[in-house]
Amino acid sequence: MFDKLRSDAQNWNDSTNVLLDSCSKLNSEISILRETITSLNGEIENNQNLSKIITKKDSLINALKDQHEADSSSIVNVHMQLDSVIARYANGRLYFKYDSVRIDICLNEFESIKTPSVKERFSQVPNLLKNYGDYSSQLKLLLQTAQDDPDRRAKNKADEYRKKYSDLIYNSFYYSNYYAKKNSGTWSIPYLNNVIEVALSILKAHNPGKYDYVNFNPLIEML
Repeated sequence: MFDKLRSDAQNWNDSTNVLLDSCSKLNSEISILRETITSLNGEIENNQNLSKIITKKDSLINALKDQHEADSSSIVNVHMQLDSVIARYANGRLYFKYDSVRIDICLNEFESIKTPSVKERFSQVPNLLKNYGDYSSQLKLLLQTAQDDPDRRAKNKADEYRKKYSDLIYNSFYYSNYYAKKNSGTWSIPYLNNVIEVALSILKAHNPGKYDYVNFNPLIEML
């Protein structure tokens, strides 16, 4: 009986040792698993932080893009407004007496316009500015000739005088190519238009029989 108990005890002892070895191995594996879990948790946390960083970065990039687009749009608007001011000022010179210095400045400034829509809208202005001096001189010469014509005081040549200088105005280059077409999309020079209209009204009222002679001197001084 003792031998059997001793044998059983030995077997139990052996089994206990095997179990202890297994437990020790299992504890080691558990420890490794815990370390792995801790490492994985750290990686997960890092990935989450990385994801947050990426999200913030993407948000910042999008915000910068939006700001850039807004700034670009603002810059374009500013340039457009500036170009519009330059174009309107250049066009505005056509409402005043010819001034070579100011017109040269307008032409130089007009060349700096970059906005296509503005350049297109005021595309006829540069040509008018460039030729303003010639058109003004031609009209001034015509009126001076009419003023110096001795027939201006001839009572028997009133109709002939009126027709002669009215026709000269109508057939002048500026009148036929600009004034006559100003209602059909062709731009003209308002200042010269006004002088022409007054000159024609003066010719229409010409009546030397009543000593009501034409007098173009005020208009000549305006040119």
